[in-house]
Amino acid sequence: MRYFKFKILILIGYFSVVSCKNEEQVEPTYSFELDGKYRLISTTTVHPVDLNFDGYFSTDLIQETNQAENKERFFLYLESIGYNWTPTYYDQRIFLWSPLANAILNQDGVYLRTGYGITNLLAKYRYNPQNNRVDVLGNLGGGIVDSVYRTEPDILQIHYRQYFYTTNGWEELSLISNYKKI
Repeated sequence: MRYFKFKILILIGYFSVVSCKNEEQVEPTYSFELDGKYRLISTTTVHPVDLNFDGYFSTDLIQETNQAENKERFFLYLESIGYNWTPTYYDQRIFLWSPLANAILNQDGVYLRTGYGITNLLAKYRYNPQNNRVDVLGNLGGGIVDSVYRTEPDILQIHYRQYFYTTNGWEELSLISNYKKI
């Protein structure tokens, strides 16, 4: 019995030592040069759609949603957030503001019109300045950010997907937006 207890104590001691071994992983060097606010230059759909039900199909999302006068509301913001408990880690986030479709139906379920608000697509990213690559690490709601390209030093192109009410009903549209850093 003593031999069994001794073995148990040795195993517990071994696992305690192994689990306490602190190998701090150093995260890659972060670049904060993309951080900041970007104004919308254009947003297009991959395929022409009719969102305002005027009978004309277009790839200009802002025009189709009748939001040209509100264009300044649809901006992009990138930020890096540091944490006190892990000074080597930064959470880098994309905040992409886009029109939010709201189909208005009567009490019988017949389509009346589409109203538009504003929604935020949130995603995590990492930017590597050595290869000028922006990696999207995950999406956190509002739509799906597929990819980010730095086309010029102060211009980003975002490829993303979002649902809109079209003449075919609800569809997930593939969108491409260009933003210029302010």
